[in-house]
Amino acid sequence: MRTSIIDIVKQTEDLLNSSEICGKEAVRVRELSDKLKNQQITVSVIGQFKRGKSTLVNEILGEKLLPVGIVPVTSAVTRIQYGEKSAAVHFENGIIRPVAFEALSEYISEQENPDNELGVSSVTLQTPSEFLKDGLTVVDTPGVGSVHKHNSDAAYAFVKESDAVIFTLSVDSPINEIEIEFLKNAKEYASKFYFVVNKIDVVSEEELSAYLNYCRKLLCRLMDVESINMYAVSAKNGDGIVQLKDSILNDCKAAAKKIIEDSVAMKLKDIISCTLSQLELYWNALKMPIGRFDNRFNKMGKYLSDFQTRKNEVVFQFEEEAERLIEELKKMLSLRGDHIRKAEDGLIKIELIQLYKEGIQKIEDACWEMSNDLEANLNEIKLSLASTVSELFGMEYHYEIKTLNLNRDSRMDHSEKNIDVEFLEKTIDKNIQLSKDDFDRIFEKMILDYTILLKNKVSDLSKRFSNELEQLCSELHTTLNRIMMYRETSTYVVARRIEDLNILTRNLKKIKSIL
Repeated sequence: MRTSIIDIVKQTEDLLNSSEICGKEAVRVRELSDKLKNQQITVSVIGQFKRGKSTLVNEILGEKLLPVGIVPVTSAVTRIQYGEKSAAVHFENGIIRPVAFEALSEYISEQENPDNELGVSSVTLQTPSEFLKDGLTVVDTPGVGSVHKHNSDAAYAFVKESDAVIFTLSVDSPINEIEIEFLKNAKEYASKFYFVVNKIDVVSEEELSAYLNYCRKLLCRLMDVESINMYAVSAKNGDGIVQLKDSILNDCKAAAKKIIEDSVAMKLKDIISCTLSQLELYWNALKMPIGRFDNRFNKMGKYLSDFQTRKNEVVFQFEEEAERLIEELKKMLSLRGDHIRKAEDGLIKIELIQLYKEGIQKIEDACWEMSNDLEANLNEIKLSLASTVSELFGMEYHYEIKTLNLNRDSRMDHSEKNIDVEFLEKTIDKNIQLSKDDFDRIFEKMILDYTILLKNKVSDLSKRFSNELEQLCSELHTTLNRIMMYRETSTYVVARRIEDLNILTRNLKKIKSIL
């Protein structure tokens, strides 16, 4: 009986989890396992730049979500899912920032974010489109072949996540080598293709027929099939869009399981190939002359010690932010205090308590933002450490990058429940008519409370950052010693680890032969 793809994925995941060297690949396999459970299909719109991909996506979804233009616009992968309308930008350091749709071009436009200088990794949009209602995710990718190399890199990288592909051509340009190469790459990962010929509104019926015949023959040869379906459309005026949408939705309803399982099998094969290459790099590192090996371990040690400076800089930033906030709170109390002094007696207590709570809330908000900055710094350090390991030892080292959602609605806020206003209750109960001195004492007490609260929170954040950074560096150093068998004196331990890696290699090759 043929082993199911679910069992094969689980077996591969167990194998990769048995070795510290394969952390990145193990994460990719877990994502495949989730895909099999969720049965959600990712349909990517890919192709060369200026084929009208973003306009096509807008037409499929029935609304103008994505910015379009006469020059290459899309510079970041944009996922579109079903849900209440919202937009969020994902950055390479793990931060997820909610943005207005009107501001999207600031992040995904090549003109406003040249060479992706903002460090955007992707964008996620949600919209209540009927096309997406049953779990489809549509992805607009940067075009390949423009002068902006990072756009091509992003498009090639995302192909590996696609289950189905809308491969976009246009009648104003024949298929070229760039598109052929991209298609050859895409067919290794996606199990379903929809070939779309866009801009049919600019040619005659005879010209269109000739173009379709030419493309059909070439694409059949490239895909190694006898026939393919092609969809002639005009994203500009909507011609042919209904047929394309119906075809995709019908396939997703009738054959979703097969599309996903075939896609997972292709991706798993790629992951295993990457793992075997990684193991080969590891063996090559072990063959490095001992003098060069010592030199690189010493460089790694020096690099780790340099993070002490980074730690001090971050702690200093926290302290500066605390001082700035205290000054801001003093100004708030001064301005609002003048108003409260003139309030009616019955309102003074209410307004003072509300003012005090607002100050506490500002501190909670600021510390929440500092906590996210802390995590973003740790994520950047992880990326830097992984890059340095690759540079020095020629092998990948994987860290989980923590995602940081900056949407305030996504966090629980219990700060008001814990605010102690006893000193206000006592002061105001004893003094119905508050004097200037009473007000001054109340505001001094507020500032003192704010300062103590903020000082404690910043101290906790600084300690947390210092401890986590030291732990990151310590764990990396220990792990490198272990996986590289550096300075290991026991021949039994070395022999055992070599045998374990040989077994891992053999088992992965067996699984690859099944796929």
